[in-house]
Amino acid sequence: MVILGALVNGIATVIGGVLGLVFKRRVSQKLGDFLMQGLGLCVMLVGVQGMVKGQSITITVLSIVVGGILGYWVDIDAAIHRFGDWIQRKLDAAFKGSTALGNFSDGFVAATLFICIGAMAILGSLQSGLQLDHSTLYAKALIDMVVVMVMATTLGVGVPFSGVCVFVYEAALSLAASAGL
Repeated sequence: MVILGALVNGIATVIGGVLGLVFKRRVSQKLGDFLMQGLGLCVMLVGVQGMVKGQSITITVLSIVVGGILGYWVDIDAAIHRFGDWIQRKLDAAFKGSTALGNFSDGFVAATLFICIGAMAILGSLQSGLQLDHSTLYAKALIDMVVVMVMATTLGVGVPFSGVCVFVYEAALSLAASAGL
């Protein structure tokens, strides 16, 4: 299944966000910082392993450049902000006067952009689509689950919903790659 890696990553993101909300009081800033530094090392390891396997650095650089240009041209950042703000308005109307949900938009936008922007999302999706190799997206799913857990402890209920965007984004890239687009 071409989109299996994207599906696993989306589900892991939602689970991580929910765990962050559940264990909000037990994850200190110090622990969160420690986990984020460790995960940064994991991302570097995945990149080095990809280069050792002989994957072309040129493809990696071109993927990031083309993705960056397309993202800038389409203004993905603004679209995600508009979507998050729209959901925030709906929640504010449904839960008038309640601050329990916090600012949905802030958490949703921050988590979505943090998780979707990066070489692992692009290259992992291309591997899934072209080679049916989901290993990069599986590794990314584990990393994202922990990152989102930490983010949810401070940014709130919008964070787990970023899993939907992660799935849609990575599935679209995987499907496009498998179709030869």
